[in-house]
Amino acid sequence: MTKKRGWLLERTVRAVDTAGRPLDVTVGVAKDHRGLLRLAVGIGNANDPESGPTALFGFDDGTGPSFIGLCRQMLADMIKRGGA
Repeated sequence: MTKKRGWLLERTVRAVDTAGRPLDVTVGVAKDHRGLLRLAVGIGNANDPESGPTALFGFDDGTGPSFIGLCRQMLADMIKRGGA
């Protein structure tokens, strides 16, 4: 997909919310207010992808769980419960 949020790198996938409404989830690399590179996750409705919030995550620095680490844990938990 083409860039929609103007980040340095980004990829967007179509998903649905818990009520079944379509939305776009964009992940990428963006700069924070200090100019540091961060992992970015944005959620917007399918008709206006920039409409929703963006969350910026630091890279794992050993001070706590990283975003990627939490996603891995959630995927493992979902598989244990029989999810796909």
